[in-house]
Amino acid sequence: MRFHCITSLVAFALSLVAQSAFPFEIEAEKIFPATAGKTELRILSTTDLEIFAPIITEFQKENPAISVLYTVASSREIFDAVYTGSARFDLVISSAMDLQTKLGNDGRAQYYSSNQIAGLPDWAN
Repeated sequence: MRFHCITSLVAFALSLVAQSAFPFEIEAEKIFPATAGKTELRILSTTDLEIFAPIITEFQKENPAISVLYTVASSREIFDAVYTGSARFDLVISSAMDLQTKLGNDGRAQYYSSNQIAGLPDWAN
């Protein structure tokens, strides 16, 4: 009986550690290291790693000092992580427009402005 109680307590403690280390379920994750410098861009996305990897590679050709941590999770996991503030990322990309809209409406997004939109068509602004 004593052994069973200790085993249960250890299992409970390990589950708490796992929950605090991973505030949401990650489907895939990859670090694209910088060739120079130590700046890190953290991206959380619903887009599969295989689809987004070429975009990151091209980005790093122009920005070799920036490493990229790319994390893939479900749209619901992303929403929960951003809404509760349990995850910190520089860029969040999700296919769930309704959840993205809610995050923006509830003040969980930051305004972004770029001077690089001059060449874009009006529909893209």
